[in-house]
Amino acid sequence: MTSNIAECIKGCLVDVHNLSIQDFLKEVRKLFEAWNYKNREIASYTETTLGRRFDEILTLNGVKASRMTLYVKPASEYHYSVYESGRIYVADLDANKCNCDRFQIDEIPCPHAIAVLK
Repeated sequence: MTSNIAECIKGCLVDVHNLSIQDFLKEVRKLFEAWNYKNREIASYTETTLGRRFDEILTLNGVKASRMTLYVKPASEYHYSVYESGRIYVADLDANKCNCDRFQIDEIPCPHAIAVLK
């Protein structure tokens, strides 16, 4: 396999060059569907790890979320109000924001966002 994607595709379609344009395009579509299916299957079984530091932050935030006495109330599809110890936090899962500002700074879900996700 060559590193040039166009050459790779050309090599895979050598046998179908003599077909009509419609049949040729059908074969191209089948080829891309097969590649996408294979890549999606591989990706579904792939696990990646964050760096140790970020994994520790995420684990710590999960522990904090489980220990907090929280009340989560949906405001819309992606916006939630999280009540904790008399304070109200607004978690926006679409924009990856929470008014505790930890979500935006770390770009790792804060305890409030994790509480919403649970």
